[in-house]
Amino acid sequence: MLTVALESTRDQDTETRMIKLYGVSTMRHTTHPMDVYVDGACLNNGRKNARAGSGAYWGPGCARNVSVRVPGAQTNNRAEVFAVLCVLRNEVTTEAPARILRLGICYGESDHTRTSKCRKGLGCDKW
Repeated sequence: MLTVALESTRDQDTETRMIKLYGVSTMRHTTHPMDVYVDGACLNNGRKNARAGSGAYWGPGCARNVSVRVPGAQTNNRAEVFAVLCVLRNEVTTEAPARILRLGICYGESDHTRTSKCRKGLGCDKW
């Protein structure tokens, strides 16, 4: 450890020195909490020719905005849940290394999604 500490003093960049000395901290570059709007829909729900899609909207021009076809069974409930999954996937896929997105409130109109995955005390008031 002493060798690493001494070698880190050769780096001119303070951030590089700190990373070499202490390792990468996952919380060093957090964003302000961001709210997101989610929805899912299914055309011909419950029929053989059903087609489902999901979307997440973070704001105008945001690179995290997404609209996708739902994989697997094509139902409205799966589309609603898949929209939330898209948000959770985007939360860890960021444009800068070690940058953590802090999710604010996840807005959606699906009672099924909210009640099927939340329990009292687990932040369900943020849905």
